[in-house]
Amino acid sequence: MREIYANVSDPLKGGARGRCARDRERHRSDARFEPEAIEAMQHAAEAFIVERFQHNYRIANHFGRITLQVDDLSIVDDLCDK
Repeated sequence: MREIYANVSDPLKGGARGRCARDRERHRSDARFEPEAIEAMQHAAEAFIVERFQHNYRIANHFGRITLQVDDLSIVDDLCDK
């Protein structure tokens, strides 16, 4: 991961910024996003994904495994969505 970020001058260029620009163009919207807002959205998305994977690994550890299975993802989805 460090290698990827070291080789990219702006890590948001192809990621969240690119996605916002594509969505804006697809929906023909005049909406504009401040760079801070895009960065906040990316941080929130990353935090959500990290939290979900932490829960998934807890489920896997509970069953005595070190790898995730699709069932673990389903269990966490069911527990977190309620």
